[in-house]
Amino acid sequence: KTNSYVLYNDPTTTEHMMERAMLDVANGLLSVISTIGQLPVIRCAKGGAPEMVARKLMKMISDRPMIFDRHKGRAGAASASAAAHRRPLMVIMDRNTDLITPVQHTSTYQALIDDVLTHKGNRVEFESKTEDAAGRVKTMGKRFDLDADEDPFYSRHKFNPFPEAIESNGVELQNVTKKTEEIRSKAIGGGVSERESQSGAVVFDADASASAGTNDLATAVDSLPALIERKRQLEVHTSILQAVMTQVASRDIPQFYELESALATGS
Repeated sequence: KTNSYVLYNDPTTTEHMMERAMLDVANGLLSVISTIGQLPVIRCAKGGAPEMVARKLMKMISDRPMIFDRHKGRAGAASASAAAHRRPLMVIMDRNTDLITPVQHTSTYQALIDDVLTHKGNRVEFESKTEDAAGRVKTMGKRFDLDADEDPFYSRHKFNPFPEAIESNGVELQNVTKKTEEIRSKAIGGGVSERESQSGAVVFDADASASAGTNDLATAVDSLPALIERKRQLEVHTSILQAVMTQVASRDIPQFYELESALATGS
């Protein structure tokens, strides 16, 4: 719930506003439970907002048994029985218990994307400035979907420090580009031509009059489309990294990071 902490501690907040806010928080938690499909063990401190949310959430769960029945039907009786013995723990706490967490911002790749760019539902959007041959600066909006399951670079580096992601992106892109050019050179020398299909995919045609070549060349050519796709993904991350760096510099993020660290350590 946006600004829930401010609302809860504002002396001008009415009882109706408080009730509505706690209901919104409980609805959000119900969505999480519904997605997981398991009934959690809920723990909270007595009194205050945590207990209000917990009680509303338990009532919502008891009013909607079909949520868990649906998941049981999909998983099967054996899986459902096993899951019942491994119920997740949900702890609902008052933010006053841990005030420093919302103050500190981590400097991982994924965290900075979320903090300084438009990032929602794994989709990141930002504006990129380019200069044409005449020296005119053009601003173009870019939009990319980030999926750790389909993107090896993002999977490896989303929780790594931002400088490490920058360095790895440069090294990997250089290696992939070099390997791609080497295979293309060998393929052309071995009588294989490259063209682009109507769908935009890269297609390789063997020259029937050319020698059959070696198995190594055939294997290398077969691996080229995957390398080209990997290079495309790395270039996407190059654009995202540049956009993040632009925002970090323009908003003096390092100074805020130092201030947050000083607050956290009491220095």
